[in-house]
Amino acid sequence: MSYLGNKSPEEFLMGNRSFKPLPVALSLLTSYVSAISILGLSGESYANGMQFFTITLGIVMALNFSTYLLLPILYPLKLTTVNEYIELRFKSKALCSVIFLLSTVKNLFSSGITLFAPTIALVSITKLGYLTNIFLLGIVCTLYSSLGGIKAVIWTDVFQISVMMIGLISVLTIGASLNGGIIETLYIASKGGRLELFDMNLSPFVRHTFINTVASGFFHYLSLYSSDQINFQRICTVKSIKMAQRVISYNVFGIVLIFSLIFPSGLVAYANYAGCDPMALGIIKRKEEIIPYFVMDKLSFIPGLPGIFVATLVGGSL
Repeated sequence: MSYLGNKSPEEFLMGNRSFKPLPVALSLLTSYVSAISILGLSGESYANGMQFFTITLGIVMALNFSTYLLLPILYPLKLTTVNEYIELRFKSKALCSVIFLLSTVKNLFSSGITLFAPTIALVSITKLGYLTNIFLLGIVCTLYSSLGGIKAVIWTDVFQISVMMIGLISVLTIGASLNGGIIETLYIASKGGRLELFDMNLSPFVRHTFINTVASGFFHYLSLYSSDQINFQRICTVKSIKMAQRVISYNVFGIVLIFSLIFPSGLVAYANYAGCDPMALGIIKRKEEIIPYFVMDKLSFIPGLPGIFVATLVGGSL
């Protein structure tokens, strides 16, 4: 059943390593720009400003490190899983089992959080509860992944990232226009202290600084693009190491673009609610709720836009 439409396990798991770089890059982008990122990062810029945006610099450094130093070692081995490399390197099946168990636990927790994020918006516009929405999203994702294999996953991700881009651009541009334009939005955000990017404070007690955000982005994304199974399997579905390097290079531009849409959307919401903060008024309880609230409160006059935004969040969770 799991090989439906696929002639072999190699085709099911790796697509016969015949994918072009662009769809694989878009699939990778979808995997790590989740509903958590959309709600969390926009909420961060709304509540605390743009300092965390400098994580992007660390991500760019990590992806280049992976492209030119790690990928040339891993790709020629023609592996399907990261655990195969662990076994080749350390000659230990026990170590492979431990790493597999830890990875499974980690993915279970992260998948649960990823599925929960879009339900924040879904619950506000549907009559379904949190558990029902989580269950339905999980079933849909499981079905298309198990029946279609890596081909279904990658092409579904390509469609999802397209929807996500439309949703983010719509929220950002229309929201900014309500403030009187981008310049006015930035002016209001600046007055509220939301545009600081280069806090060079070395104190470990400061929430976000230039140094700790860059370091965080570098080490976190280095692990994702070198040893995470979700990424590793996708990267290895292309024909050659040159194509694999191109996949990650495309991701550099993609991540910068996506983050350049997500973070400013929080500033747009801040500028709209300057002087009447929904959190301070008790209308919303968490900063992560600000963008769904903003869309329903300020942008619902545009037919279909709330639905597009919900589709953006759902696309980031599947």
